Order: sequence, then C-alpha cells, then structure tokens
Amino acid sequence: MSSADRRLLVSIHGKTCDVTEYVHLHPGGRHILTQMCDQENNTGQATANFEKFGHSAYAQTLVDELSLSDASSTTQKSGHGASVKWWRWVRRKLFTSEDNRHLHKILGVLSCLHLFPRCVLACVYGFDVVGNNWSRMTRSCLVVLQLMLSMSSLQFHVPSTSHVHKPMIHALFRVHSLVFATRTVVCTLCLIWCSTHSFLSTLLRAMSVLLTMIAADKATYHMTDTNDHFQTIRSLLYWPGIPSWRLSLHKGFYSFAQFGATYTCFCIRSELMVLSTLLGIQGVAFLMTLARKSIIQPHTLHVVYVLLLLTSAVLHICTQPIVSSTRDFSLIFLLYVARVRWHVDKFLLWGSFVCGSILVAHGCHLPTLGLVLLLCGVGQWSHQKDLDVVGDPTSRVLSNVHTGDTHCRLQVRTRNRLENFKPGQFVTIGNGRVTRKYSPLSVSPLNKQSIVELAIRRAPSGPDSLSDYLYHRSIGEILVVDGPFGRQYYDAPTTTIHSKDLIIRCEPGIGAVVLVSGGSGLAPMYSMAEAMLASGLRVILVTSDTSEETALLRVECAGLSTRYHEMFLWYRHLSSTGKRLQKTDLVEYTSPNHIVCACGPPGLLTLVRKSLPSTQTVLLW
Repeated sequence: MSSADRRLLVSIHGKTCDVTEYVHLHPGGRHILTQMCDQENNTGQATANFEKFGHSAYAQTLVDELSLSDASSTTQKSGHGASVKWWRWVRRKLFTSEDNRHLHKILGVLSCLHLFPRCVLACVYGFDVVGNNWSRMTRSCLVVLQLMLSMSSLQFHVPSTSHVHKPMIHALFRVHSLVFATRTVVCTLCLIWCSTHSFLSTLLRAMSVLLTMIAADKATYHMTDTNDHFQTIRSLLYWPGIPSWRLSLHKGFYSFAQFGATYTCFCIRSELMVLSTLLGIQGVAFLMTLARKSIIQPHTLHVVYVLLLLTSAVLHICTQPIVSSTRDFSLIFLLYVARVRWHVDKFLLWGSFVCGSILVAHGCHLPTLGLVLLLCGVGQWSHQKDLDVVGDPTSRVLSNVHTGDTHCRLQVRTRNRLENFKPGQFVTIGNGRVTRKYSPLSVSPLNKQSIVELAIRRAPSGPDSLSDYLYHRSIGEILVVDGPFGRQYYDAPTTTIHSKDLIIRCEPGIGAVVLVSGGSGLAPMYSMAEAMLASGLRVILVTSDTSEETALLRVECAGLSTRYHEMFLWYRHLSSTGKRLQKTDLVEYTSPNHIVCACGPPGLLTLVRKSLPSTQTVLLW
C-alpha cells in the first residue's frame, strides 16, 4: 500500500486501486479506507479485511474498475499488443457481473441500431422512411424497446449522491432519466396509435408532459441528499481550464434543450422528432458511465452530449418546412426566456401554453381545458407543499445588484441553514467546476435555509475566474454553497476574537481593534467591524485599494462612520492617488494595547507583520 501525489492507493488481491475519488462513497466510512492506505508495510491487511467483512459482487466489480494495473500496463506497451490490452481493459470495465446476461448492453445496441440509422435516413430523404413503411405494431415494439433500455438500468447499483470529482450516475439522476424517457415513449405511442385522432393525441401528450413535471419534482424533493449539490445535467462537472463564457454557454444550451424536448413531446406531430429526444436522455447516461470508468474525459462527454442534443434540431430542419422550424424555435426561445429570465412559474407557463395551443388547434373545449388547469393546480400545490416541508434542494441566487463595472452585491439562498456563522468565517461557493472561498457580509436564517449576502469584486475573465462567473449570474440560477468554515472569527456574545487555538478577549471601552484590509480582504474585516461596533468595541478600519473604482464596500464603510462616528475611524489608502499604505501609517494608527487583525494579499500581510513590533497582538487572516 502506498500514497503518492496525495492519491489514496490500496492493494487488494494484488491489484493497486486508486480510491481517492471513491473514499467518500465507501459504505463503511472514509476512515477505514484511509487507514488501509496508511499501512504501507502491511500489504496483505487490506485484502484480509476485504474478505473478512464479506463484500458484495458489486464491491468485487469496483476493485476491477478502480484498479490501476491494467491501465498502467497498457500505457507501457505499444502497437497492436497495446491496443488489444486496452480493449480488454475497456471490456472488463463495461461488462460487469451486475449485468451478467448482458441485457442492458443488448438493449443498448438494438436501440442504437434502431434510432441512429432512422434519424440519418430522415435527414437524407427529408422524411421518416421507417415511419412511412413499417406497421404500427413494429414501430411500437421498437419504441417500447427504448423504454426497456432505461428500465434495465435499475439492475445496477448506483450511489445515492452524485460524485464531487467526476460525472457519475446517481439515484436521483437515474429516476429523472427514467421519468423523461417514459414521457417520450408515451408521447411517441400517442402519435403512432392516435394519428387519426388529433384531439385525443394532443390531450394525452399534454397530460404526459404535465404529469412528468410533477413526478420529476417529487423525485427532486424527496431523493436529494442533504449533502449533495449536483443534481441536474446543468450541474455536471466540467474539465479544468474551461473558459467562463463556454461554461455559461453549455449550461444555457442544456436548459434550452430541455425546453425544446418538452415542447417537442407536446407540440411536434412527428413520431421520429419526439423519439429523437431520447438521444440526449439516454446518451448522456452512457457517456457518464464511460466518464466514471475513466474511459473518456469530461471534455469528451460534453462535446458528444452537445452533438446528441443538436441531432433533434438538425432533424427538425431537415424534415420540417422552414416556416415551421422558425416558428417552433422561436416559441421554444420565448418559453426559455419566460422561465429562465422572467422566472415565470413552470406550471403556470406550461399550463398557459398548453391551454393556448388547444384553443388555437381545437377550439374552446371546456372539459379538456379544465383537466389541464387541474393538473397544473395539483402540480403547483404539490410543488409548494414540498417546498414548505422539504425546502428547495438547491442553493439559488436571490438577487445580484451590480454596484459598478467590477462590483456586485450577491444574495444567495442556501439549500440548508448555515448554522453558527461568525463574522470572519468563510463559505465555499462553486459552479460545478471551480470552488472558491468567500467571506459573507451577513448570514441570516430563512425557515430551514439561510440568506448569504456577499460582496463580489469581479476579477478579469479567465478559466478559473469564479468572481466573473458570479458577477453575471441571474436570479434563480443555481450555485453550490457550503459552510461556514474557518477557525478565525469574532464571537459577539463573548466579545472574543478567535484565531485557530488563540482566544483574545476584547473589553468594551478599553483599547481598540485595528482591522487592516487589502482588496477583497475587506469582506471579513467589514463583517467583523460591524459586529464589534454593535458590541460596543472601538474599531479602526484601514483599507488599501488600487483605485476608487476598484474599492470594495465604499458606501457601507461610510455608513458605519455615520452610525458609529464616536467609536469608528476609517483610514483609506489608494495607490492610484499616490497614497499607498506605508509602514509609518500602520505605526501611526496603532498603539501597544490595540489588537490588530489583517486580511489581504500576501504583500499586505508581510507589511503588517514587519511594521509592527513583535510584542503587538497581530492576527493574520
């Protein structure tokens, strides 16, 4: 057993397994695997423990999947032998004991042989060749075959939560995939068997679309793990170095494609067009399996997934008149904007659209309209009930106010309540690819959730610029928020400053606390200053910024000066005006009985440390 490059490696039955990304999913707990990885001089202990506790067949399969031996030996060979070895490795990864009769693989191959050639022929000839020449029963059997593929995935063991390091199918994702695949199959069967009854087909497809929304909501609210943040396709992990503009483009396109699939299932009267939406639903599940088994990389997953989603659009353009295509794409875009940008409730949005479509196509049929409105009402009531009882299973942007070209005030409602937040602590915020630390200005409770308020200073756009990503977020968009973290904070009830293992008590009326900040380091210092002033402590705030335009929280600091003018002093330093913070300034602002806290770039912290005497109490964030 060994550990190299911070990877957790364990040897079981002579196979070296990399368990770094699996360790948090281990049913027996993380500490057991970690302990096995630390026992470098006892290579047989992990195998003995593996056999002692009677691991399942699935665990045996995981050993093969996580094994590094085959993959590493493959890279050491070349030519035909290496290719054969690689194919054997891939085959062993895909052909597991859970599907010992290979039912899932056979159904997958048959589904591909049915759907892909059918789409290609339709694009070439401009119409569905199979649909025009095969019987209803034959086409129905082929459609049911697609549903059997999704249902056969239930035989596989999947984790209850998503993976934090790589795309992975989990329980909620699988249920969503099955629900939406069922919607597609039901709508396709309606078109096959109700082709001469347009009104009945429209009604059944409308009910299928609305019931699917209700079922998906139920699954989301009741199957989301409390510690899981990556539920949906939009929250898939991305490859390192992806530019922020491309990340936003991918997420926006995936949302747009979901609206397109719903619209297609309800509005498009082409059997093949509706069926083609399965390419994205079932294709991404296969791609995630390949990514989890390290056969492909996340970059390949997203590229192929985009191509699968575009297949429906290409098929629409090739088989429908240009006027119809333009109309349909325009309506999908309007529905997307209404939901994503204007935040119209989805049941209100789709219910209104369905009722309007029925009125236009079939006239005023009151029983049908009443049934549609009833389903929408049930869906909205169920959604609100789950929201009140369970809470929104995602962290969402509540507001994003741009206070300048480089600044914004962001409010995020967290999925769970952030307990025991102290000024000076931080939370982690991510988008599925990049995670950064941010110190909230405030954290306030909201039922079972919390409202986190942040001051964001936008950094130049780049592949890892989360601040630029946050600056452009809209209301309702999903973020990954966790915390609070940090052992450095101010505790208002006891008027003490905690810095790791050091606790310093501050006496109101005696001395003062000097808070020195640089750039975005002002956020934790500002939250501490506000709490200290409310506790009756005197505060001296020293801020250092490049220019007036880049200075953070100018108005808020001025507000503290107005509210606590006798207890608060604020010294500003701007490099652009020649008033750079110097050693003499720090000496002037402090006295021996002051407690100094500093947060900012390394240069500022070094300046504070070198400028003040060693006997001064200095705490660096």
